[in-house]
Formats: sequence, C-alpha cells, structure tokens
Amino acid sequence: MKKKSKFKFLIAKETIYIEFANYFAEKLLKEAAEEGDDDAQYMLARRLLGTWGDETINIKKATELLLGSANKGNTSAMWQLGVLYERGTGVLQDFKEALRWYRQASRLGDGDSMSELARMIEEGKGTPKNMIQAYVWYNLSVEKAAREKASDETIRMITNNRNRLLGQMSQASVDEAQVLSRQCLASNYQKCDF
Repeated sequence: MKKKSKFKFLIAKETIYIEFANYFAEKLLKEAAEEGDDDAQYMLARRLLGTWGDETINIKKATELLLGSANKGNTSAMWQLGVLYERGTGVLQDFKEALRWYRQASRLGDGDSMSELARMIEEGKGTPKNMIQAYVWYNLSVEKAAREKASDETIRMITNNRNRLLGQMSQASVDEAQVLSRQCLASNYQKCDF
C-alpha cells in the first residue's frame, strides 16, 4: 500500500512541476512576444490558433501577432498568414492576399510556402493558372525539402505534385520551367518573377 501511495505522490509531484514549467514558459513566451520577438510572436500565435490542442482560441490576437512577426521577416508567420487568408480563417478569405504572403515567404526560402504557392498557381486561385510557374515552385520546394532533410514522405508528396504537372505540359514548357528553376535557385529566390 505504501509503494502505491509513493508512486501516486511522485506522479503528482512531477505533474505539478510540469504545470509550473508550462505556466512559467507561457509567461516568458508572452513577455517575449510583447517585447517584439518575432519567433515568440509566431509561437504564441500558433497557440492562440488552437494548434497545441489545449488552449483558448483567439484568432484576432493570433493574426495581430502573425502580422507583427511576418513584418519582421519570420517566414513561418508569413506561411501561416497565407493559410489564414486562403481558408478565410478569422479574416476575409482573400486568395490574392494568401498568394502575397506565400510568395513573400517563398522568396525568403520557405519551402512550405513554395509548395503552397505552386498549388495555388496550379489551381488558379487568385491568379491565372500557369503550369510552368507551378512546376518551378514545386521544383524549388522539392530541392529545399531535400536540402533541409525533410521526411521522405514530404519529399515524395511534393515530388508527386510536381510530376503530376508533366502530363499537362509540353516538353518545351518543362524545359523552360527547369531553366527558370535553376535561375531562381541561383539567385537565392530573388529572380523568380516570371
């Protein structure tokens, strides 16, 4: 009986330490976000969007934090804003605004945004369909995912998206897309206005 009680006590004690650590971590996170740290703003925004599963959702505050973080160059915040505008979550649905955020993050090297930008261009959401541009951004996203050692599943998914376009493109269009991909990559994503 005594061992069982001791075990329960130890579990309770660890839980209290974890809860205190979580409380303290959240307090520090909020302070850092209020002081303007873009990573803290992004992380707190993700929490407010309900992505951690145990928190109160506050999309308005999350969007404000994401805008602050994105305006400081945080590509993850830019990607998240693209998602919000594309889905119309807590903001007016606006495909052009989603494209703007995905494009901005892509030009800063964010692979997730490259893939989302490619998909929107492929689907013609907020922009005319353009298989060459879609191929270029999928191609760059695959390269980025491989270079950053993304999971095999992620690389395979992006590769499949890119390769799906091959059936819709002429060989001349594929050749052009591959040249544009190399030019964009060589410019560190700065010369990708095609």
